Amino acid sequence: MHAPKLVTAPLTYPVDIADVKQHLRVGHADDDTLINGYIAAATGYLDGYVGILGRCLILQTWEQVFDAFSACMRLPLLPAYSIEEISYTNTAGDQETLAEASYEVLADALGAYVSILNTPSNVSGRVTITYIAGYGDETKVPAPIKAAIMLHVGSLYEVRERELVGVSFVETGTYQALIAPYRRLSI
Repeated sequence: MHAPKLVTAPLTYPVDIADVKQHLRVGHADDDTLINGYIAAATGYLDGYVGILGRCLILQTWEQVFDAFSACMRLPLLPAYSIEEISYTNTAGDQETLAEASYEVLADALGAYVSILNTPSNVSGRVTITYIAGYGDETKVPAPIKAAIMLHVGSLYEVRERELVGVSFVETGTYQALIAPYRRLSI
């Protein structure tokens, strides 16, 4: 399977800067740009194909390319929200769109996949599934993920250096406990 390609990134983040500033106990606007950058970094660490959760937080559009049609065309990013289009290259070399009645979206323990009900006879090339993945808007992102993002932003805000000298560090495990139920370990 090819790596998915991001088509449309989300327009917002799972957490609002006002909530993060309240969490940080910051009452001024001097660091807003810095905090927004930390929100982006903490979200990017979790979100999308390269994020450690292996899922999308806010709705975003992705393309998944397959070499051919198959009985189970797995969508690697969770939660799959909707299919925008399934297109393929026909024997004439042109792009065609598969009719919605020709496929169904199903889910199992590994996540969502597309099952082709009627495979076109004129397929000669790649198949591309364009789909939307994510929980919805920021209000639909699970609270533990939001809390983990705020903890991450807090760490970035508090410790702005790569190394700390003369300071002992103990990880509480809270961050990992918050994200553990949402991690997709493998496909």
